[in-house]
Amino acid sequence: MFRDDCVGVTWEMGSARQIAMSCLVLVGQFNELRQRLTGALDDAERRGDLYAMTQYRTLLPILCLVDDQPGMARDVLDHARVALPRHDITMLHWQVLQTSVWTELYIGAPAKAIALIDEHMPAIQRAFFLRLHQVQWHSTYTRTAAWLGALGDGAREPARLRSAIRAACNRLGSDPISRPVPLLVNAELAVLRGDLDAAVKAYLGAADAFDAAGLSLFALAARWRRGEIVGGDTGRAQVDQVRAALSAEGCVRPDRVIAMLVPVAADARALDAR
Repeated sequence: MFRDDCVGVTWEMGSARQIAMSCLVLVGQFNELRQRLTGALDDAERRGDLYAMTQYRTLLPILCLVDDQPGMARDVLDHARVALPRHDITMLHWQVLQTSVWTELYIGAPAKAIALIDEHMPAIQRAFFLRLHQVQWHSTYTRTAAWLGALGDGAREPARLRSAIRAACNRLGSDPISRPVPLLVNAELAVLRGDLDAAVKAYLGAADAFDAAGLSLFALAARWRRGEIVGGDTGRAQVDQVRAALSAEGCVRPDRVIAMLVPVAADARALDAR
């Protein structure tokens, strides 16, 4: 209706496209994302729509990661940052930050991801964007993923990090989209303290809850990690199923995509798990 019957609605159309394509990321439909994003970028460039081009370029790094080209993802993000407003904090700043954090987690640099969050999130919070549920949910997920990755790398002050992780999860609501996050976090914390039985149970609960919320990509990640812990023929079959699903969507390194979403591997241990 906006496209065919309205005038002066380029912002609305661009935002709707951005939201739709962001949903494709959350469900792991990267082939569809590639097709839509290519068309959207071509259309925005043809019209000279800088806002839409910048919006869409915050998603392009995801496809770079799917193609196992993290260096290119960083280059695209650097290009997008040049076009960001200088004097105001907008949703574009948040979108660039979230994709930047995912890029560092894909590379295996949780400390860099944490540094980016610590540098840029205060301004985003002052702009009241965390009042938007999707922004709060996604921000909490990426922040806790970065903290968990740091714990797996043997970060200093592990007790402080674990406390911050639990506090962040407690601030989430109990709606279907928020509910799986603490389950996944509890599974990763269980791995870090060596309680693999609890981790297996929590990963299964998280996977089922993500499926119920329609967040298929995260459900796949939880099942991969569960399969790693279960091991044997059953565990390998589960990992292979997830690998096949991601490979069918064009993922060159499914293991790195999983590490981006769930940084704590089955063999991870914190230096101080007290």
